[in-house]
Amino acid sequence: MPVKTAGQQLVEELSADGDPFSLRFLIEQAGQAADFLERLSALLNGDREAWLSVKIGAKTVEVVVNNVLVQHRQQADQLRKLLGEIHRQRGATPPGDPDDDPTQGL
Repeated sequence: MPVKTAGQQLVEELSADGDPFSLRFLIEQAGQAADFLERLSALLNGDREAWLSVKIGAKTVEVVVNNVLVQHRQQADQLRKLLGEIHRQRGATPPGDPDDDPTQGL
């Protein structure tokens, strides 16, 4: 069985039978943000497979990746907001304390 992405795990954990469309949509957005954040983390951590490799015959192609850290911070902030809204709509406070933040370390 293939390993699930962060987004797939998040969607699975947050989804419940009978969720209204608006909540399912927020959960899907949170999953997409988590997957993008996971890819940005791989870039920041130097995972060579996360970088783009292009081979076009004898030509050299330079790929420039700008503002990865800025994008990472923006995605982490967006994910926090989405999770907060999901928990607000469920009528519950987010579980755990701030040290349990799922975006911490990404």
